[in-house]
Amino acid sequence: MKGLLPEDIAIIALGPASAALGCRLRAALPGARLHGPKAHPGDWDESYDRVASHIARLFEAGRPIVGLCASG
Repeated sequence: MKGLLPEDIAIIALGPASAALGCRLRAALPGARLHGPKAHPGDWDESYDRVASHIARLFEAGRPIVGLCASG
């Protein structure tokens, strides 16, 4: 699959419940970085205070984004 996926994917975890899945995705996606909230320490490569503004900055920079969100 080399060359099919971007190498700078930002995986956004909304909280510690998604940390394990985020770590598995980071291991499977070359060069991916796991982003998580500063309020919930975890195995984050980068952390944020406000998720909406953090995602907006990543989007404006052209970074591919994977969001880990609860659906219900």
